[in-house]
Amino acid sequence: LGRRSNGLLYIGAATVTVTRIQEFGINLGYSSSSAAGTGTLVLAESGSLLDSPNAYFRMGATVDSTALVRFSNGVMNISSLLMGVANRTLSDFWMDEATLNSTGDWQMAAAANTTSLFTMAHARSLVSITNGSVSLAVKSNSVSTLVVSNGTFRVPFLDIGSATAGDAGPNGNGELRIHAGTVTVSLATSTGYGMNLGGRAGNTGVVMLTHSAGLLSITNGSRLRLGNSGSAFLVVQGGAARVVGQIRMGESEFSRGGISIYDGRVETKDRLTIGFSGEGVVNLDHPNALLEVGEAIWLGDIASAQTNGSSALNISNGTVRATTPGIDHLVGSYNQTGRCPSVVNLLNGTLELNGGALLLGNRTRGEGTFNMSGGTANVGRITLLGFSSATLAGATGTLAVSGGLLNLGALNTLGTTPGAKSNVWLSGGTIRSTTSFLSNVSITLTNAPGPGLVTFDITDDVVRLSGVISGPGRLRKTGTGLVQLNAVNGYGGTEVAGGILAVQNRTGSGTGTG
Repeated sequence: LGRRSNGLLYIGAATVTVTRIQEFGINLGYSSSSAAGTGTLVLAESGSLLDSPNAYFRMGATVDSTALVRFSNGVMNISSLLMGVANRTLSDFWMDEATLNSTGDWQMAAAANTTSLFTMAHARSLVSITNGSVSLAVKSNSVSTLVVSNGTFRVPFLDIGSATAGDAGPNGNGELRIHAGTVTVSLATSTGYGMNLGGRAGNTGVVMLTHSAGLLSITNGSRLRLGNSGSAFLVVQGGAARVVGQIRMGESEFSRGGISIYDGRVETKDRLTIGFSGEGVVNLDHPNALLEVGEAIWLGDIASAQTNGSSALNISNGTVRATTPGIDHLVGSYNQTGRCPSVVNLLNGTLELNGGALLLGNRTRGEGTFNMSGGTANVGRITLLGFSSATLAGATGTLAVSGGLLNLGALNTLGTTPGAKSNVWLSGGTIRSTTSFLSNVSITLTNAPGPGLVTFDITDDVVRLSGVISGPGRLRKTGTGLVQLNAVNGYGGTEVAGGILAVQNRTGSGTGTG
């Protein structure tokens, strides 16, 4: 259809059967010469049937052609779908209350300099792909968009702005938009990736959920990868993204992976790795934003000498929750000769680690920071330089609290290796004990960025601080419990508003009132 000028096939309450096997049985916008027009296919009735189960469906097969599908009703059975097969083509596939069954691979924007759009618009729209994959923006300077406004889209493997069938050219942009529909990725593997975004250097893959009824579901244990060699972004403005396997962001050097959560949620039953070898950033910025992780949260988990990684978890509002109790969460776990700064920023909202530990600055040259200026953090233990001292040369672990409430069960450091640094900077907020503990870290009380007064709220517990406390800031003791100062300290002053302050040295409490 559209071989030289414009061609239209309209299927009413009728059946069209294409019998060709494993070749191009349907071509829209195709010509053996240099000129092509517009090829249009319309299925309009509930009894409409296009049956081509063994032949490829090709759209935009000749340079400068246009291919249109208006699939408002009926059933379509095809093998593979290729959109944007030739340069400078436009392919537009729109379906309403209809069913599309496919048994092969899809490629959207299969050639350079093409635009491909696939839209599902009805609650009873259904696309079911078996034994195949869908690849968006597989060539350079191409744009492909899959819009699931409503209905259900099922596929074993989904590759967006990536590499499954791509070339090395840059500027391929693929986007999946989910409004009130459901996208299910069903590849059965516990070690492979069911969904891959940004798999080529210079290419970008984007997933956006924009409605409370929207759902992205990655099942059967397969993983979600954001930024293999290119850039990838998951934006949740509503609805949910649920992953049974791991989520890994910034898989290789120079790659970028980002997650932004607003009025919605992202869940993984497994581990979340932010910045594996490249850059990874997670932002929460809404009271209803939720990030739920079944296993550990790792930031900056690099296993080679790459030097361009970074990772950040920014909680401006909402909740980050670890569902498995008592496990270690790593911030700055790089273990080679490179560098990957990693930071958790809590400005508001809640960080709930369910009794788990936060390890800051782990292994060689790992840089891990927990920066808290507001909100609430529930942490079983904070350990600076958290792995064995034999692997800590050049590592830095930093805890900086200027506001908010930190519910804490222990605070210590394992850093004894020369060149390893443990920093605890307190300028505001409240540290409340959840159990008794002995801390061996040195603490600096500062006047900025907080108000210069940090509160230790100790009730029914005994907290012993054996590290040196210094700086111009002040310490306030509240609660019925006991705080014991063991070192020779010198800081701005102490206020005892409740309980017991036990000073084991003449200058242990600096100056102040009680």
